[in-house]
Amino acid sequence: MGKYSGHWSGDIASDWHDMRMTIPELLSFSLFGIPMMGADICGFRGDTSTELCKRWMQLGAFYPFSRNHNDDSSKPQDPVSLGPEVVQASRGALRLRYSLLPYYYALFWRAHVYGDTVVRPLFFEAPEQSNLHAIDSQFLVGPYVMVAAILQAGAATARAEFPGPQSWYNILDGQFIASDKSYELMENETVSVKGGGIIPMQEPPTQGPVTTTNTRSSPLQLLVVPDRDNQAKGELYWDDGDSLNSYEEQKYSLIEFTLNITEIRSTVQWWGYGVPSLNKISVLNQPPIKMVAVNDQPCVKPCEYTYNTQTKVLEITANLSLDKPFNVKWYEKLKTPSPNWRSWMGSKNNP
Repeated sequence: MGKYSGHWSGDIASDWHDMRMTIPELLSFSLFGIPMMGADICGFRGDTSTELCKRWMQLGAFYPFSRNHNDDSSKPQDPVSLGPEVVQASRGALRLRYSLLPYYYALFWRAHVYGDTVVRPLFFEAPEQSNLHAIDSQFLVGPYVMVAAILQAGAATARAEFPGPQSWYNILDGQFIASDKSYELMENETVSVKGGGIIPMQEPPTQGPVTTTNTRSSPLQLLVVPDRDNQAKGELYWDDGDSLNSYEEQKYSLIEFTLNITEIRSTVQWWGYGVPSLNKISVLNQPPIKMVAVNDQPCVKPCEYTYNTQTKVLEITANLSLDKPFNVKWYEKLKTPSPNWRSWMGSKNNP
């Protein structure tokens, strides 16, 4: 069944118990081999509340099948009908979901080709850690993104487990959260990323309709999260987003990304469909940086980089075509100039 269709969990109730139960249900269907699965966000039967729908939108935005839907005899529960608090929370969660769609899409490609899971329980990534086996209030999206939503009425935080040995960071700002411990999460910390991954992302438009069609035409970004050895890897699978049999007909592109200490490289494994360019790379947990090179050339305008001393995030903006390999390298000290670098250091282009 999972090869041909998805699943929705039926006419669940608009209450806190049924919201919590959507997570073990989601994980169970993932184990059954049905990766496209979700539940009616804010519930189907009965009337939701402002608080319940806010928390459910913050959770349900990350279901593979994400839909707010209810009975025609229940009160309206679209975010606008419930007021600005639900609208603001929904907008933040859904925009993050849109940003992560390239990551989700690559996971669905892996599910199609290799039988991998898209959403998975924590113990799938660390089966030797027996304390993870019973956790059904959190879930992973692929190996690197974790969702731990607020699931209790009246609560402002959620306690979650962060398995070691890798570190976990807030996906929104790159701040370190925890490693190998439980931690009390605030509302803006419920989606985190694990060290070792390179996450392809695509920021949705700030003007006009936010649709998958409009977002797919926007530039891509990479979120690079080093592990303890400053290594990371990721991949981008891309096709037209609509046609059947794109992979079998080789009408797709597959690009792999690797981080080795202070250098990111891309490798084009297959190129059969056009991919938007890359306009930003964010690298977490870095020391202060003195210099950046892109394709062995100094990063000068329009290429730019910034370093946040509080979050330790390095951001590099550049226009990189993905149809050929690229490399980006950064230095804690000024590089000893080669002839090309020496001429740049003395030029007007040197900021």
